[in-house]
Amino acid sequence: MNIWKMIMMGMLVMHGLGHSTGFLTAWFRLPMGFTDKPWIISSGVTMYSALGKVFGLIWLAAMVLFLLAAYNLFTGQPVWLTYAVIASICSLVVILPWARTVVPGALYGGTIANLVILLIAFGPWKDKIMEILK
Repeated sequence: MNIWKMIMMGMLVMHGLGHSTGFLTAWFRLPMGFTDKPWIISSGVTMYSALGKVFGLIWLAAMVLFLLAAYNLFTGQPVWLTYAVIASICSLVVILPWARTVVPGALYGGTIANLVILLIAFGPWKDKIMEILK
């Protein structure tokens, strides 16, 4: 296994596990570093509200999809990129409305990771990167 594949798998696993914090905060009010600030769309919606719980389920879905992507990359299945793209879209859907609530490092690091995945999937260098990650 080459170093680039290990780095990508590590990023997918870490990013996926990071999404557990959104789910655990919304559903179990565990202290995961989120603030009590409302989301950016209105002042009445927090992570603990009913809508916050719906977004918590999307955080959970993103986590599962990132972990599936890592597993499929590990086993050499090209479907890993499809899982990673769907997970990245879910990740952006949940992180952007909650930008005032999420820890800044997670906000920026997660967004960068999502953009890297989307650039790999839709950039002109996709075939070359996929060959490197075999």
